[in-house]
Amino acid sequence: MILLFKTDLACSHDVEHIAAELTKITGRNNWSVDIGDEDKVLRVLTEKDITASIQDILYNHGFTCETLK
Repeated sequence: MILLFKTDLACSHDVEHIAAELTKITGRNNWSVDIGDEDKVLRVLTEKDITASIQDILYNHGFTCETLK
């Protein structure tokens, strides 16, 4: 399954803040952030719904995150 989130990650430095934790729960190369997109889309490839965990990671680092459909 692919999970999509609208975020307020503004630059690669912001992405670096969450990278280790995202990789820990999703595995290497299973997530990406398009900071060039107006919604700063975070895309996560996963076998189960880990939406709450993803949102917790971003919120704990001071970022917003909402599910895109």
